[in-house]
Amino acid sequence: MSENNGPIVALLIDDPVETKNLSSIFKRMGFTPECYEDLEVFWNRVEEKRPSLSIIDVKLMSKGEVVLKDHPLIQNDDLPIAFYYTDETTPLTVSTYEIFHMGLVKKSANYAPALKCALKRAVKYWSFKGKSTNLNQKLQQSVKRTLQDAQIRIYLKTIKSWLSCKDEESFYHASEKVLSNWPEVEQYTWLCLDHNGQKLVSPKISNFKFVEIPDIELGKNNLEGIDKLAEDMGKKVVEETLGEDSVVLKVKGSRKYPEVLIFFKVHKCLKDFNWSLLEEFLGVFYLYNKGKNNFFESQKKMILGPWEMFSLLDENMDIHGKKHTLIDLDFSSHLTVLLKQKNKFSWNKFLNDFCSPLREKFDFNVSCTSPGHLAFLTDWKNGNGLFELLNESLKDFPMWKYFEEDQDIVSGNFTPTLKMVPPSVRGYLSHLAEKSPFFTENSISRSEL
Repeated sequence: MSENNGPIVALLIDDPVETKNLSSIFKRMGFTPECYEDLEVFWNRVEEKRPSLSIIDVKLMSKGEVVLKDHPLIQNDDLPIAFYYTDETTPLTVSTYEIFHMGLVKKSANYAPALKCALKRAVKYWSFKGKSTNLNQKLQQSVKRTLQDAQIRIYLKTIKSWLSCKDEESFYHASEKVLSNWPEVEQYTWLCLDHNGQKLVSPKISNFKFVEIPDIELGKNNLEGIDKLAEDMGKKVVEETLGEDSVVLKVKGSRKYPEVLIFFKVHKCLKDFNWSLLEEFLGVFYLYNKGKNNFFESQKKMILGPWEMFSLLDENMDIHGKKHTLIDLDFSSHLTVLLKQKNKFSWNKFLNDFCSPLREKFDFNVSCTSPGHLAFLTDWKNGNGLFELLNESLKDFPMWKYFEEDQDIVSGNFTPTLKMVPPSVRGYLSHLAEKSPFFTENSISRSEL
């Protein structure tokens, strides 16, 4: 809390460092910052004393059954708020479109422009709130008349349609549902890069409005998205079909350049439509959908089957030489419990719970190459760091809780071991042959299964 006596600004942000930074800025501006870490505490506090402005982290918009948009002040547009986000949480900003707010504040070394914009809107908001009832009524009538404008109604309806399709299989399936039912859109198509960035391709959709475009060879790899040259090549081909007056929206994802180009042939009533608003929304919607659909895919890329791991090791030797580090985690002593006591183990949960936090700090692939062994393959520059992190993680990791009957693990003396091994199939298999107990004295007969 600050000792300032200025207007109150509430901060509900997940990052203590950024909370401190924003708090310092508001103090210098003469405001009294009130900092919160819990949505429920914030919920109750603003009912008692309403702040002039609240800045809410998009990560903290819900907690269990408590949802920010359900707050009475939010539902009645009586609480000026802005939303804080980072590069990683950009997809979550799609939820802010359902709430009346003062704008978005992105994590930055310079918060001044975004904060000034949010404060300026908040001042105007309170200015309008403080006018006479008669003026407020006139303002509401004016807003109502504005919202009845055809283009704004179309925009709001379109945004609502896309939001209702956010759980569709992909961005393209969601967009197909919206565009096929948008009367003013006569024809449409889209272009994106293929997997290696050498072609512009048009993901196929079965819809009478959709125009299929043949693949466009770009002559080079476009790893940073659809650059200006590739965009111009795509436009030229599409305009031959949809006409030169077609509209193009550049949907940006996480790369430097747009990742999708959407082309429309529209009715003349949309000639002056503000397409930039829709383009901005689709960028956020695309990131949300991409993040949602790629979560399990990213897990799959991290966790490889043994054959995939061995193929990587062969490629490492044939192409890159000794550019990687291979670390073997041997926890086979734990698994003797499975052999002797017929215990059960939560394999998938253990693998995800153990590896996911490590992946936040280092990029690596992991594979269960034999019972009781995990192989971690990483760039040689990360080798020592990952080894030390694995070593520290093992000290406190509750391996026992992944067994159905954990008393044997708790009472036993089981210590997983780590070792850097040669990053080759031959070297690793030799290591496994020396270490694995599962093909000698501990083998299980069919009668024991």
